[in-house]
Amino acid sequence: IKAMCVLACVGAATWGILQAAKKSPYFKISSVRVENTQRVSRDDVMSALNLSEEGNYFRFDELGARTRLLDHDWVADATVIKHLPNRLTVRIQERKAVAVVALGELFLVDAEGKVFAYAHDLDEIPGLLITGLNKQLLKNEPDSFKRTVRMALTLGRMYQESDASTYRKLDTVHFGVSDRWELMLG
Repeated sequence: IKAMCVLACVGAATWGILQAAKKSPYFKISSVRVENTQRVSRDDVMSALNLSEEGNYFRFDELGARTRLLDHDWVADATVIKHLPNRLTVRIQERKAVAVVALGELFLVDAEGKVFAYAHDLDEIPGLLITGLNKQLLKNEPDSFKRTVRMALTLGRMYQESDASTYRKLDTVHFGVSDRWELMLG
């Protein structure tokens, strides 16, 4: 009985301390360090963190913040780290545009074949253009679309590694009728 009373007192004291800490200005998040961003703005990161007026360390949901960061077109991965008593570090891994895919408009794609932004978002677009695909395939069969883009990227890489690339630059990889691939040289 004595042990249960002690345990109940310790539990109640811990709960009380945590409740007080959740309201204490000492634990209000006052510093956010953002690392590894070029395309993702600090404002975008702060918006995704969703720090409320209280912004308390113990109330902050780092998994929710990570999920919101991953919704950004340019974010491939994100890590949110809490540091006692009132700091956060946000590490962003941005997507790297490796090609442009023509789908009526020009879109950027990463090495995984994911379409993630309009090509006009970049000052300088990647040199490889992928054509012959359509928005219907992207919408209805996204995995097939990604596989096709990865195949085009692989063909582009194979060409770049060949001796032929020293004579003519590869401009476009076109996915044609009957699953035929066409390489267009500049």
